[in-house]
Amino acid sequence: MASGDAAFDQAKQEGDAAIQRQDFKQAEQCYTEALKFRPKGSEAAVLCNRALARLRLECWQAAAEDATEALQSLQQSLRQGTLEESLEEKLRIKALFRRGLAREAMGQLQAASDDLNAALKAAPGNASILESARRIYSRLPRQACKWVPGQPFHSSAVEVLARAVEYDVGGNLAKIYCKFAEDYVGPFITYNADASISLRETCLYKEGRVVSKLKSDIPDDFVANVLRTLVVPIKKALDMGLAPNEEERAGCDTP
Repeated sequence: MASGDAAFDQAKQEGDAAIQRQDFKQAEQCYTEALKFRPKGSEAAVLCNRALARLRLECWQAAAEDATEALQSLQQSLRQGTLEESLEEKLRIKALFRRGLAREAMGQLQAASDDLNAALKAAPGNASILESARRIYSRLPRQACKWVPGQPFHSSAVEVLARAVEYDVGGNLAKIYCKFAEDYVGPFITYNADASISLRETCLYKEGRVVSKLKSDIPDDFVANVLRTLVVPIKKALDMGLAPNEEERAGCDTP
């Protein structure tokens, strides 16, 4: 082993030991020493660990910068094939989590929420990430969500839903595909085993990620439009029966 690699390993191990005994200042110094050698493909883990040490020291900006640099290093290592995908994913989750916490501490709540949601998508079973994501989300300013019929952003969502319905040559309902897009607010529909149609899920999407499943974040009039233009007419045509308040929510006139 080259002397540089040996020095890197020793400094990193000392930093890890310092983390274990909660000596975060010493850990930061050891990781900084290790980063002087930067063996190819190993710096991301050290940057991620130093971000943790700096979080504990309440050096928020430095922690966020370390996490960002770790993410950039991981992306480069993955492209070059110098890091296993499983390890890359594990480190990416840690870096996103730690950057999100640092950004939260600096008051950058939307950026923090984006980081935590990205980490949560990759590790949905992580209780610590979930708790932090919920905490940060609860601190975000609530903005009134308004939908106006005819807006292209939302009209395209209704069109996607409409294309999920397939009829046979006699005009009878043949199939409803489970389908949803990642660039709009809206539900996707399913054809259930008991022949009922349901809105399976309603989510708020941002840049291809689910950022909210709270009903309060979905415009009621958008859901009403989907019910009115798609779900209720199909159910009536098939004599399937409507769910409680479904027609009322859709704003349809009762025949």
